[in-house]
Amino acid sequence: MTSSSGARSEFFPLAWLTITVLTLVGGADLTTFLANFLFVANLPPSQLLEGGGHLWSLWFEIYSSIVLGVLAAVFAKQFGSVHSFVPARLVSFGGVAAFSSALYGGLSYNAWAPLVAVCIVLFLAVRGKPMFMGKFLGGMSYPLYLNHWIGVFVGHALMSPFGMRDTMGRHVFSAILNLGIAASLYWCVDRRIVAMRGQLFTGERGKLTMYLGYGLVTIGIIGGLILTAFTDAQV
Repeated sequence: MTSSSGARSEFFPLAWLTITVLTLVGGADLTTFLANFLFVANLPPSQLLEGGGHLWSLWFEIYSSIVLGVLAAVFAKQFGSVHSFVPARLVSFGGVAAFSSALYGGLSYNAWAPLVAVCIVLFLAVRGKPMFMGKFLGGMSYPLYLNHWIGVFVGHALMSPFGMRDTMGRHVFSAILNLGIAASLYWCVDRRIVAMRGQLFTGERGKLTMYLGYGLVTIGIIGGLILTAFTDAQV
């Protein structure tokens, strides 16, 4: 968890740069800038910057995986696996049930979903005998996290013409497709790369990949701002 959280946190400087640029370009006030800079702009009332709508996802990155997740890990290291005791597991299960019911009843998803996620992790985080299925599901979880949007987009494209965009059938279809894609990517790609990691990875290649990634994101940001300005000028 720590390594994946660290990997995701490396994108925060880029997010802060994007927020600063969007604030200067759009002329947002200080309150809006700070709400976005601290990644709480998605909380009611929403204060997301124009052009920065997807920054809402960083709320989940910070407060579910980094703040709450790391806090739970530190607590477990300091006091032992207290979360695996029956009373703690009952509390975790109760948290899942309570927050899920509240979300279903209209509670803000953006605000409370991280708490549901942490309760689920704490409830399931118990030591047991290593099994193939556990390793397989754990391995496909990261490809699922990265590529879950594919099933949603495909489901929308296929079912919108029939008026089924927001139906339960579309959700089920997207979920099944996402699970299939994640399982395939883990089995055919991730698993093999991990086995060959020692042969593929060097410090120089890691730095080159980092520079390439930051460069491509920077090009995307600049290109998007130019395209947006050109489109607005045409209108």
